[in-house]
Amino acid sequence: MKAEKEPENVKIVNDCFSNVIDTKQGYPQFGCAANGKSKVGEFMSIEDMQKFADECKESAKK
Repeated sequence: MKAEKEPENVKIVNDCFSNVIDTKQGYPQFGCAANGKSKVGEFMSIEDMQKFADECKESAKK
């Protein structure tokens, strides 16, 4: 697993996104530190992914 070869990167994710992402899972995860929302698994469409990203960006502006 690539993350095991990059422990410093995993530490950064754990430190910054521990309330959003669980690095022990083997699934794709998307997290937004600005609003605390997370998505486990793939997005079903580009539009769904864009909506998640847009909501995150808007939350970061507040």
